[in-house]
Amino acid sequence: MKKLALALMLLILLTACGQKEGESSEDIRDYYRSLEHIEMTVTQRTDFGDRVLDFEVLYKWQKDGACTIETLSPQAIRGLTATLRDDGATLAFDQTIVELGALPGTGLSPLEALPLMIGQWSDGYVSSSGREKLAEQPCLRYTYKTTWNETALEQTVWFAQDSRAPVLAELAADGQVIVRCTFSGVNLT
Repeated sequence: MKKLALALMLLILLTACGQKEGESSEDIRDYYRSLEHIEMTVTQRTDFGDRVLDFEVLYKWQKDGACTIETLSPQAIRGLTATLRDDGATLAFDQTIVELGALPGTGLSPLEALPLMIGQWSDGYVSSSGREKLAEQPCLRYTYKTTWNETALEQTVWFAQDSRAPVLAELAADGQVIVRCTFSGVNLT
């Protein structure tokens, strides 16, 4: 019994010693909590079940709570800008009305999905983690679980192992991926 206990302790110590900075969910959470500013281009594919919409947006967030999402494409709504704050939201675009609707079974709009996903990186519950390569880039993979309007959501996100910048994220409801985001031009300060 003592040998088994000693072997288990040794295994735990070896596992802990093998961890590098940025590899635990606490490291990622603490890193994103410490940021003052996030700016990045996000290519977002949104699956409504009966149609799929692709967007490219410029996402900007400040620690003071301001979040701006500016549409870069499709061209028809280029310049559509949503500003989200704790006290409300505004949507601005040259007198055009954009009706997107809610994602299947969630009541979540595409506008709300991106901030919800990014918010999980600093405040979410990590249910699993691992390492994977995406296009030969070493990444840390984390899966977050949350609910929205009583719907269970699961987000899987891949962070670049060296910089902790997001590379890819998928949001699923009932096992169906409803939002897929790829990130570029990431500026984290």
